[in-house]
Amino acid sequence: SSSYKLKKLLLLCQHINNTSTAFIHTQHTVSVTLTYINTQQYSTSMAQQWQLSRATCTRQQRKLQQRQQQRQTQRQPVLMMVSLFVVVAVVLLANSSSSISSS
Repeated sequence: SSSYKLKKLLLLCQHINNTSTAFIHTQHTVSVTLTYINTQQYSTSMAQQWQLSRATCTRQQRKLQQRQQQRQTQRQPVLMMVSLFVVVAVVLLANSSSSISSS
């Protein structure tokens, strides 16, 4: 009778050990799965941040190009006016020097 109880107790201990081992394996699997999910979420978040920063950079480049084009278009009339003024001044000086030398 005591050997029967001992065998039953031994079987119960083995069952508890097996259950404990299965629980540890399950816990490990859940932990690995959660780590994988967290890694996926992190990589997705990083990809989204990269896309946002890339879009921001592209927008800033466009704005910079637009500013440079505006500056160029604003400079052209000023340059034309200055060059026209220089030509007129040279012509007037040439005319006045020729009129002085002829008199």
